[in-house]
Amino acid sequence: MIAHKVEFLIVGSYALAFHAQPRYTEDIDFWVSRSEENARRVREALEEFGISMGDEAARQLTEDKRLLQLGIPPRRVDILTFLDGCDWETATGRTIDGELSGLRVKVLSLKDYVLTKRASGRAKDLLDLELLREQIGELPGT
Repeated sequence: MIAHKVEFLIVGSYALAFHAQPRYTEDIDFWVSRSEENARRVREALEEFGISMGDEAARQLTEDKRLLQLGIPPRRVDILTFLDGCDWETATGRTIDGELSGLRVKVLSLKDYVLTKRASGRAKDLLDLELLREQIGELPGT
């Protein structure tokens, strides 16, 4: 993804690991920009790894509320075009710099991580917030 200049942020459990203690996860989540150019870059990056993406799947990367899941747990990659509770422009203005497998990446900020977990309302996301609260204390926006 980096070699193809894909615009993405690390989100989900890997983002949690940047802000607090890591926890077990079955996937890595990438939130990608929905531009047509970025969808082309994602497609090229995946093709380099032998994953053929049809025109329809590539087009869906330009739409809101899309999730593309590749592989099976515990080695699954999720590519998202949205996060509840936060928009792309705001989030990209507040990222933090991180390192993943020796590569420089942009990670969802703590504030936006909390916003998105609250907005989703899923039980596992609320548990992530409780874990985070136990480790770092008061959360942003509380």
